[in-house]
Amino acid sequence: AIVPDIYNPGMLDDIITIDDETAFEHTRKLALQEGLFCGMSSGAAVAGSIQVANDLKQGTVVTILPDRGDRYLSTSLFQSICAKCPP
Repeated sequence: AIVPDIYNPGMLDDIITIDDETAFEHTRKLALQEGLFCGMSSGAAVAGSIQVANDLKQGTVVTILPDRGDRYLSTSLFQSICAKCPP
């Protein structure tokens, strides 16, 4: 990952780790179920938001989808969508 110079880990409340397969799964769901053509970072953001929402007793979760899907067209992220679709 690219870490910008302005990054200050002391400003974070928490860090949620999302594995690649979970990020891929949520990215595919965004495309197939919501019509949002996003990238893997967006899938990870959604997966993390779901974890936060499940633990939240009250409040609202806002999620920013930080990338788009066209960068991932030649990767396994979207190549396997057709294999997962029912005939």
